[in-house]
Amino acid sequence: MREPLSFYQVFVRNCSAEGTLKRVEYDLNRIKAMGFDYVYLLPVHPIGEKGRKGTYGSPYAIADYDAVDPDLGTMDDFLDLVHAAHARGLKVMMDIVLHHSAADHPWVKKHPSWYAKENAVADWSDVRDFNFESEELRETLLDSLLHWVEDGVDGFRCDVASLVPLSFWKDLRSRAKMLNPQFVMLAESVESPFVLWMRSKGIDALSDGELAQAFDDLYPYTVREEMEDAVTHSNLVPYEKAVNQLLASLPSSTREIWYLENHDRKRIYSLLNENETKFRNWLAWSFFMPGDAFVYNGQEAYAIHQPSLFEKDPIDWSKRDQKLEETIAAYNRMRRKMMGQIRCGFFIENDAMFETALYGETETFAGLYNVRGRGGLLHTHLKNDEYLNVLTGKPVTITDGDVAADALPALLKISPDSWNRQ
Repeated sequence: MREPLSFYQVFVRNCSAEGTLKRVEYDLNRIKAMGFDYVYLLPVHPIGEKGRKGTYGSPYAIADYDAVDPDLGTMDDFLDLVHAAHARGLKVMMDIVLHHSAADHPWVKKHPSWYAKENAVADWSDVRDFNFESEELRETLLDSLLHWVEDGVDGFRCDVASLVPLSFWKDLRSRAKMLNPQFVMLAESVESPFVLWMRSKGIDALSDGELAQAFDDLYPYTVREEMEDAVTHSNLVPYEKAVNQLLASLPSSTREIWYLENHDRKRIYSLLNENETKFRNWLAWSFFMPGDAFVYNGQEAYAIHQPSLFEKDPIDWSKRDQKLEETIAAYNRMRRKMMGQIRCGFFIENDAMFETALYGETETFAGLYNVRGRGGLLHTHLKNDEYLNVLTGKPVTITDGDVAADALPALLKISPDSWNRQ
């Protein structure tokens, strides 16, 4: 059973006023202190100019897969960052973009057969889609990626993974694992309607079940709409049902990565109308679901502004909260201690709060999270008793089927028969 992992996502351009790889290296001690396993970097390659969106362009419009964007630093800066991370016991994940390149990548003119006749998504006007029927293209991309692995990169987050052939991902995984048996691959899977829309156009699109054959982790984007409804409208049960169905549909070896926000989504603290009670309960829940944990830089500073993907738009760190960082560190320590032995976890449907069941090899837990931010008493399916909240070391009492809202978030140590089955 693989150890649970925790990822810290960094948008290098906008993580600081400097927006450089050297500045990220400076921040490694803080990231390590919060207990993360991986520093996940948005693409660090040069960006195309043709059709560029905004002033700086999208980091997902790559003009050279073998170089570092000079706005971020040099190749030596990148290698120094990898070395510095490894010296601290951190690993580095690169964001790779293989469905398309920049519209003015040199290959467009040099190797036109490497490209599709038209783009799958018309709005992606700054890129050109690849044609994966070209074996020469596939081998060229694989060679480039494996050089990064040889340079010490420990994982890939794979952009629009659903639109790249499964055979390519399997080949990449096999070759990367030969160089680094602990190498991790995270797929940006896509929403089910997007898969069906692509298939309606005659474009192959992989389901989460197919991606699970090649990836260690997936984004739970198939339940994204239900999640955002739960965040913004406290409509919990549809999300709980959707997550349970998702978890049951995947092999137990594949993990979901429980992000609350990322570079493509709005800031969670903004969506929660800056309600700290809701935020802290959502945060705790995201760390103690079966799967892997995820924080986007700035989340630990209650950031409400989503940095632009196309501009220089530094994060506002003025509300950086050391106590919140200490909470994240404590959650990461506890995840390592307990989540690796969890065999199965799921939602117990409850519209009053998130209520999860975690069944392990030797221990059983119940997670109670006041994500609606209510006061007073909340209904639970646990039997009346006094339980230990392992997050705080304090007891939590269930009386007449209710728990005090201000006692949450709580991760309770229970026995398997502590649930009421009515």
